[in-house]
Amino acid sequence: MARLELKANVGASNEKAILAEIDATKRELRDSTMKDCVGKRITNKALECVRKATTADEAAEDCFD
Repeated sequence: MARLELKANVGASNEKAILAEIDATKRELRDSTMKDCVGKRITNKALECVRKATTADEAAEDCFD
């Protein structure tokens, strides 16, 4: 989802900037992610939906109930 959102905002052709932003975000959110997300499950159906999404909004709105 982060990649889709960044492509929409940074531009699909700037892969280096996208990867740098994803890495920075991972570092910043590591503690809260470990606390809030570890141990929670995502269904295979939701995961497949996210993989097929073409925008972050589509993934957020259509893949999680």
